Amino acid sequence: MKKIALVILLLFSLQITAQNKGDWFTDYEVATAKATSQNQNMLVFATGDMSSETEALLNEELFNSETFKRVALKVVLLQLSFNDTDAYTKRIATHYTGVKVAPAVSLVDANGNRLGVSLTAITKEHIQTFLSQLEAKLQ
Repeated sequence: MKKIALVILLLFSLQITAQNKGDWFTDYEVATAKATSQNQNMLVFATGDMSSETEALLNEELFNSETFKRVALKVVLLQLSFNDTDAYTKRIATHYTGVKVAPAVSLVDANGNRLGVSLTAITKEHIQTFLSQLEAKLQ
C-alpha cells in the first residue's frame, strides 16, 4: 500500500514539474497571439549554447527568484533557441533581444518592441538590475 501511495505521489510531483516547465511557449506566433488577446507583454528567453555555470546562475538568480515568480504571472513567457534550425526563429530571437548570441532575456510588448534593456551579460549584478527593471515596467 505504501508503494502505491509513493508512486502516486511521485507521479503527481512529476506532473507539477511538467506544468511549470510548460509555462514557456516555444512558438512565437502562439505567444504573440496570447499576449495580444490578454493585453500582456512577453518575456523572451533566447537560449542556445550556454555554459553550465551560466545556466546555473540564471536558474539560481533569475528563474528561481521570488521576483521572477511574480513577474511571470503578469507576462507571457516565450523561449526561443538560437540553435533552432528555423532561420525565422533565430531572426525573431535576435529582434526581441537585440543580440545574436545566447543567453539573453528581454521584455517585449505584443508587437515585438523591446521595453527596456535586455539581459545579455549574465552576472548577479546584471540579473538584479534586470529584475528591478522588470518590476518597474510591470507595475
